[in-house]
Amino acid sequence: MKVAAWSKNPIDRFLLNRLEREGLQPAPEASRETLVRRVTLDLTGLPPTPGEVEAFLGDLNPAAYERQVERFAPGFRDRILARSVLTPADLERRNANLIGGDINGGMMDLRQVFARPVARPVPYRTPLPGVYICSASTPPGGGVHGMGGYHAARAALARVLR
Repeated sequence: MKVAAWSKNPIDRFLLNRLEREGLQPAPEASRETLVRRVTLDLTGLPPTPGEVEAFLGDLNPAAYERQVERFAPGFRDRILARSVLTPADLERRNANLIGGDINGGMMDLRQVFARPVARPVPYRTPLPGVYICSASTPPGGGVHGMGGYHAARAALARVLR
């Protein structure tokens, strides 16, 4: 790996390997100001006030980001029961479908946002009556936890309630 110093954990090394295979470089680390803007906008839909940015930048505690999340989602910390880190090889050993640790069901491109796993009006329905799929391999794809299940349930209910 050409920029191995960039990686801080096994997931970073996995991503860096793929980036280098594609001839790409990792983006520079986001500034603390960018982080506070992202988390505030993501959780509230609004940008932080200048005072909120200043307070975050002044908080040098390693848990500052987690505290920022807790401000907008009280009880968030209490919901975390455990933490674990699995390398891509660990993921593949646990589940042979996660080739190389890929939890997204393959490359995600614009076409696949709407046509995963196949292009059809209701991608959650299978050829078997009453059987629906919901996973990272269905729209909207990996990283949008629960949405595949939500849409599959809506498709199933729409079929039943016809």
